[in-house]
Amino acid sequence: LVGSEMCIRDSHKSMEEYALAKENIFSHQGENDLAIFNRDNDLTHAMVCRAPGRVLQFSRRTSLEEGVFVDNGTIVVAQNGKKRPLFSTDRILIPGEHNVENYLAAIAAVQGLVPDDVILHTAETFPGVEHRIEYVTEKDGVVYYNDSKGTNPDAAIKGIQAMNRKTVLIGGGYDKNSEYTEWIQAFDGKVKQLILIGATREKIAQD
Repeated sequence: LVGSEMCIRDSHKSMEEYALAKENIFSHQGENDLAIFNRDNDLTHAMVCRAPGRVLQFSRRTSLEEGVFVDNGTIVVAQNGKKRPLFSTDRILIPGEHNVENYLAAIAAVQGLVPDDVILHTAETFPGVEHRIEYVTEKDGVVYYNDSKGTNPDAAIKGIQAMNRKTVLIGGGYDKNSEYTEWIQAFDGKVKQLILIGATREKIAQD
């Protein structure tokens, strides 16, 4: 169970129901099965004691005695009382702190199965999936990303947080009755121009 920042899907009535549905995934495990949790997420950290099998945690913020974590910008694997540095987080090609968390979870899942040099090669070369902060091209010093799968405020927040320079942001589209204030606050001075399109352009402009 990878407990990165969670959002409520249309099929769930509340965050509590969503969390219980996710917890049901590992409730059927046996004692030799492995469940992986995000130590930085309060909801998933609270589930650790209820896991029937083996537990491994990952953290972007906290040093762990057992698990995978970030220490001064370096990914470290802690196992059996030993800590092994892998590589710097800036070697990861796809941007965003949430993608660092995704790599921590993946590294935890493949320990003992995939060599460290293969993990590093993947981090340096994997461009991500289509439409999710997908690198398109660089022209005249301008880097273009396609984040058209960021169709809810939580996903869109991750997209803008991943940017490390002044950004021209194209946003809007189908109205899902979402609130946009938190998304706008996440701009944090990065967005130098906001271009609004689609059915939500007036609502976002008002916010």
